[in-house]
Amino acid sequence: MAKSKKQKTPPRFWRSKYATILLSVFIFLSLDGFLIYWIALHPPAFRRQELDFGVFGLNAYKRRDYADAADNFQKATQQKPTSEAVWYNLGNSYFKLGKYWEAALAYQRAVSLEPSDSDAKFNLALTQKRALESLQSGETVTGDIFPLHKTPSNPKAK
Repeated sequence: MAKSKKQKTPPRFWRSKYATILLSVFIFLSLDGFLIYWIALHPPAFRRQELDFGVFGLNAYKRRDYADAADNFQKATQQKPTSEAVWYNLGNSYFKLGKYWEAALAYQRAVSLEPSDSDAKFNLALTQKRALESLQSGETVTGDIFPLHKTPSNPKAK
């Protein structure tokens, strides 16, 4: 017959309801601290994400609020200066506002970023034609047709 080992029982305190409560509080505080630590290291995506002015511009363009669309696309060009679509949409907004010189500059930038875009080339030619017609009819050029943006090559621009 094999000897049976007598199992040790835990001390009396660990069998009480106070130990259960104490252990529950300890586990809760440990998990709470871990969650706070996790959130601090991994903030939600909406906190890190910048506003996408291109989307705001498209929504304003769909509402036919071309001034707001142009303003948002102008901000989007500062966020994404190499996006051909943003420059193209900025040109469309300026064209709808009758600012043909600004539109021509935006289309020119779009064509320089994507030379194979036939829509941008067509719009550039049409806009240049309208701009010249407006000069010949005696209209004055309004607005800032040479906007300056901060770029690595031009840090002193506004």
